[in-house]
Amino acid sequence: RMHQAFEGCSKFNQQLDLSNLNLNDGALEGTFGNCKSLTYTPILPSNYTGRLNETFQDTKITTAPILPDGVTSLNNTFRDCSELTTVGNIPSACNNYNGTFWGCTKLTSVPEEGWNGNMESTFRDCNLLNQRIVINSASNLSFTFRECSSLSITPTLPEVVEGSMDSCFHSCSN
Repeated sequence: RMHQAFEGCSKFNQQLDLSNLNLNDGALEGTFGNCKSLTYTPILPSNYTGRLNETFQDTKITTAPILPDGVTSLNNTFRDCSELTTVGNIPSACNNYNGTFWGCTKLTSVPEEGWNGNMESTFRDCNLLNQRIVINSASNLSFTFRECSSLSITPTLPEVVEGSMDSCFHSCSN
């Protein structure tokens, strides 16, 4: 278990390969949170299942790691990662993206499809994001694209949203 192992280590900046570790649900939550100097993208175990909540919150990584398909929750995982520009994949099992990229002000590239579940504040304050995004199903779209001032391509939304859409596109100037 590595729950919050390096959290708050403001000078930590090493490349870590965690691919050979056998970790279970929640074992990586908050592991690198608030490591404000971390620029290296850690390698995660491909067989990891469960939550990655707050795992990279407020770090300086520029590219998200390959996210294992068994990840079910990315709650605030990359929140306030001000240098993050690229996310290559999203886990097929994930259904919680609450605040995942909130405050990633340099984010320009995310997977186009595969988004499902709780999308509250997912891309909030991602003011450089301007690409096609397809949300297949959603339980909550509140604040999802709030302050995405560069967004000129309207995302594809599900016909039915189970929960709220409050302020979904608030302050999207385009």
